[in-house]
Amino acid sequence: MTRPPGRGYCLFGAALLCISLTAKADYAAGKAAFTATDYATALSQWKSCAAQNDADCQNGLAILYLNGFGVAKNPDEAIKLLKQSADQGSPKAEFNLGRLYLDGDNLPKDVGQGVELLRLSAEKGYATAQTMLGRCYYLGLGVDKDQARAVKWWQKAAEQGDADGQRDLAAAYRLGAGISRDEARAFEWYHKAAEQGLASAQSELAFLYQNGLGVSKNLEEAVKWYRSSAEKGYFLGQYNLAVLYQTGTGVTADKAIANQWLQKAAETSRSGAERGDSDMLWVLGSVYASPAFDKVDPVLADVYLNLAARAGSSAAAERATQIEGALSVEQLRRVRQLVAGWNVGAPLPANVHE
Repeated sequence: MTRPPGRGYCLFGAALLCISLTAKADYAAGKAAFTATDYATALSQWKSCAAQNDADCQNGLAILYLNGFGVAKNPDEAIKLLKQSADQGSPKAEFNLGRLYLDGDNLPKDVGQGVELLRLSAEKGYATAQTMLGRCYYLGLGVDKDQARAVKWWQKAAEQGDADGQRDLAAAYRLGAGISRDEARAFEWYHKAAEQGLASAQSELAFLYQNGLGVSKNLEEAVKWYRSSAEKGYFLGQYNLAVLYQTGTGVTADKAIANQWLQKAAETSRSGAERGDSDMLWVLGSVYASPAFDKVDPVLADVYLNLAARAGSSAAAERATQIEGALSVEQLRRVRQLVAGWNVGAPLPANVHE
């Protein structure tokens, strides 16, 4: 009997299709379990399909090993799986591996390699990578600084509904960075990101409502969005909501409530401040300068504000100058001593009155 041409290949192809469909089903089941924080089931499902060389399953399994979800942490195994997945062209794996190279997290830091992996992922349309690549261009991280290219990638991510991309695009419109300044467009994109629950965008949206930027001034909306941001644990939302209660702006003035939010803002911003984040140092300094704060301390406030200014915050520098007009020569000497002696990563100065 004569075998029809290609019959054997059809049977082999059908087997491959069967394996592929099984792997996709296992991936979907694992993803559902992961979303429900049932990591043991996710591990079981993704192990099965990763063994069939499914790129999505390899990436998912890598995330479990990287974070110790449902299994002992194993960065080496995670990186091996990410590389296998990225070699197959998985945009998620390319992004995740790129982030590890950028941060030097469980891999030797290699900014160039990290950015290249982000680019591969972004060019495949992965919105999270597009947002991150935009930030690399904005900061000049591993590439020449190019705000216009940053905006191009944020636009792509924002149009796909990526909340971080929408927020970054909004900030570009508000600042006129890489694109013509347009506060109405800034409002539009901040609003889209805020509606998705992004706390940082909610705080920025509240600021626009509070000051009538790109939208009619509306203190009720400002309070609503600051509160939403604050309740999600965002430090600027917490601080700004405290200021509203301190000043009676849009709400009945209440020093006790203001103090509660100031305490939360100080707690939330402290770890980032110790990493040298200028915004978090600014908030921490502003909290200690606030008359509604039960631990108000202008000397300590001046220390934090000077550290924020050293990290690049012009607003902190202005606030520090205001505070220093009321400090004694000895207090100023102590401030200068503590600021000069602090390095990023060290515990922040706390005892300023020795």
